[in-house]
Amino acid sequence: MSESSQVAIARAELLQALRYDCVTFLSFYLQDELSMAVPDFHEEIWHELLGFVEQANQPAVMRSLRKLFAVPREHAKSTLAKLAVILFLKYTPFAFCLYVSKTNSIAKNAIRDIIIWLSSPQERELFGPVNTVKSSETESVWIIDIWIKGPGEVEPRSKRCIFKALGADQQVRGLLILNRRPELIIVDDIEDLDNTKDATAQAGLDEWFTGS
Repeated sequence: MSESSQVAIARAELLQALRYDCVTFLSFYLQDELSMAVPDFHEEIWHELLGFVEQANQPAVMRSLRKLFAVPREHAKSTLAKLAVILFLKYTPFAFCLYVSKTNSIAKNAIRDIIIWLSSPQERELFGPVNTVKSSETESVWIIDIWIKGPGEVEPRSKRCIFKALGADQQVRGLLILNRRPELIIVDDIEDLDNTKDATAQAGLDEWFTGS
């Protein structure tokens, strides 16, 4: 077998593993940040996320899916949430991610991390460079073309994705960018001591969350 054939097979195997294997996916994007073995409960969470990916790809199923993960502090829950964005944008029809955190600044930092991973050297080597269409700190909006590879497709293709950062209490209704509304909403750690310090503060947060 020629060297080019071996490289092609290795690339195809990596693409397949990224789609279905938690450890491969996390290792690929985190690289040296992954300093220890992936915990079993991270793999369990990822397995549930993969189940949601399958549901989101069913054309006859209404894609209104909700999932709550209660993960203790210092257990990389935000890292998993950010990587889950990549998983869903690459392997489902979703193309508009709304990332919600306690503050707009925290949400913007999360989106920056996601875009750094999508622009990483290993991503460029496997797929190619991403194309930045828009990057607006003031609007908290990023639009980039990422590379995806669907079932049965021989080569990766480009997909335009929208990222919007939002802080708790900011307006959600009416959000429309490029004639699209958010399809994937990540709510990451929106509570803190201020918005849960008493019953009134908690009620205000709950009203915003359930009414948005």
